[in-house]
Amino acid sequence: MRIGIIGAGSAGYVCAIRCADLGATVTLFEENKIGGTCLNVGCIPTKALIAGVHAKRIATSSEILGLSASDVKLDLEALQAHKNKVVDLNTKGIGFLLKKRRVMVYDGHAEILSPTEIDVDGDTLEYDKIIIATGSVPAKIPGIDFDGKFIMNSDHALSLTEIPKTMLIVGGGVIGLEFAHIFSSFGSKVTIVEMMDRLLPQDDDICSRAASKFVSKHGIDVILNAKITKLFRDGNDVEAHIEKGGETLVSRFGRSLIATGRTPNLDKKSLMRIGVDFDKGGIKTDSYMQTSVPNVYAIGDCTGGYMLAHVAYGHAKVAAGHATGQKSHPMRYDNIPRVTFVDPEISACGYTAAQLEERGIDVSWHKFMYMASGRAKAEGIKEGQLTIGVDADGRIKSAYIIGEGSGEMLAFFSQAITMETTIENLEQVMVAHPTLAEMAVEIIEVATGFPIHT
Repeated sequence: MRIGIIGAGSAGYVCAIRCADLGATVTLFEENKIGGTCLNVGCIPTKALIAGVHAKRIATSSEILGLSASDVKLDLEALQAHKNKVVDLNTKGIGFLLKKRRVMVYDGHAEILSPTEIDVDGDTLEYDKIIIATGSVPAKIPGIDFDGKFIMNSDHALSLTEIPKTMLIVGGGVIGLEFAHIFSSFGSKVTIVEMMDRLLPQDDDICSRAASKFVSKHGIDVILNAKITKLFRDGNDVEAHIEKGGETLVSRFGRSLIATGRTPNLDKKSLMRIGVDFDKGGIKTDSYMQTSVPNVYAIGDCTGGYMLAHVAYGHAKVAAGHATGQKSHPMRYDNIPRVTFVDPEISACGYTAAQLEERGIDVSWHKFMYMASGRAKAEGIKEGQLTIGVDADGRIKSAYIIGEGSGEMLAFFSQAITMETTIENLEQVMVAHPTLAEMAVEIIEVATGFPIHT
């Protein structure tokens, strides 16, 4: 079986590897860089920068552990070099994996001519199945153009060589908060403008409250229920017109970052040519990632919804199994982990409270505080909490962890939700003592009604 995959980002390269492992002859088309957004201008480079920010925070706030470090400075040039090396190593690693599977990689723009034909630079190639993995692009605000230096998107911001004294970030979602964390840690005075009435508006109030606490702790200004009506370069500054409550505030900043999310990257001409159903929210698929056109699949950010690398991985494996005729589980979205990498991390998994209400699922909520953990005390961690929602059958439907290492602990709850394991069975799980991960079992004890350490 011959499979053509357009896009070598998180969805595309994983799908190519899995399809090849399942016996298909695979061609992968990429006009930019292997690894896509996540590897080159998203998850990996931002976390490389945040690693430096986190190390500084540990060094400067560990007096209780006997560490005195009064003059700790972040070296932007050194941290950027680390980030670039990490990206380069990962890109080469993926290239090696593709070569090992004998995946043919075409460097160029691919266009779908028919449900079985792809054109790349004038050459027409035929396939049994086509998989679209064209990813996403930074969202724009109408009337405001990026210049890459004064008015930036997240791609541009990752390559800054100088930190501005003041920074305007438009958008209080995950991207906006993570960049606010980075810039404020380097000494920039950051202001976030968010259209909605709270930060992290796509998640629950518990996450929004944690985000509000984070920005307050780091001296980040926030303007909610507001929008940018004008934004332009004026000399060596950016002038912003911020509308709130019928009034317009005019402010100046050293730089600005538009962090209003991402939108599906769609070749509308090709999609309309072959009759694939799509709208501005992305390409429509079924639970096996098949589009409205038989034998044409779509995976990753181009389908909209949760634009997360691990969701793209899930799409890729589901589509690969189905496209090659192997046993494939349908894609599910009730177990999706979501992490905002600020200080401390804000993590969630499963349905939000609103989604539970929409589905008529009643849950009981249970909490466990970090301060009750022996390991947290040993590390000098005073803040943090776990919250889970358990249904009448004793199965976890939702989990929130605000605190140090919460993104790592979230895997426990994603697995519990996926396997639909009851809290009675989960209580039998043994986690090493003393660890922060031990709190996952501690909160299960709370839910069963027999807590030990709280």
